[in-house]
Amino acid sequence: MSSLFDLTHSLIVDIGGGSVLRLFIELALCLFIVYLALRRRYKIKDEKSQALTLAEKEKLIKEWKPAPLVNTSSTTESEYDLNIKVTSSLGKYIEIGSKQYLTFASSGFLGFQHHPDVITTATKTIDEYGVGSCGPRGFYGTLEPHLKLEYYTADFMGTEQSVLFSAGFAAISSILAAVSKATDVLIIDKAACMSIQVGAKLSRSDVKWFSHNDMKELE
Repeated sequence: MSSLFDLTHSLIVDIGGGSVLRLFIELALCLFIVYLALRRRYKIKDEKSQALTLAEKEKLIKEWKPAPLVNTSSTTESEYDLNIKVTSSLGKYIEIGSKQYLTFASSGFLGFQHHPDVITTATKTIDEYGVGSCGPRGFYGTLEPHLKLEYYTADFMGTEQSVLFSAGFAAISSILAAVSKATDVLIIDKAACMSIQVGAKLSRSDVKWFSHNDMKELE
């Protein structure tokens, strides 16, 4: 406000050297600025006039439809039977019922789960840390072996850091949902593994599915 008064004072002092019309215009502008600075920026409306009637509320509730969490218009379901019961460990070979099959879907195709060193280390770790639910890593589930494995993995791969997931399914579905967003377009084979399908749904991206290995449909 002091600067405004100084401006007014200077105008009055200089009145002899300038026109009277100019003085009145500048004073009017000053008063207009003061008006804008002091006037209320908004008006509080009467709350009663904004209240909705019961009929209006029921109409809004009836018309409201929540947005889907995933993009249901561009998803597909697996074309394979997901209710197969495996009665053996998931190694290179698996047993379904009384028959043995060679599997290309298991993460244990190298047979490490039966390697003596792996069994010995796992047993020692269980004796030290126990077994059972521990909760998400972000809360209280991170153990020292987790951090060591991430450190050794990053060192082996030559990267700054690595992230450890509990399973390949969780890794694929989580990473795909993290790097792809709703404005992206994903082109995926209909026979892609379930983790890719879940990650695509969680990403809310526009997914374009094409028949398995059908290059003509892909083009």
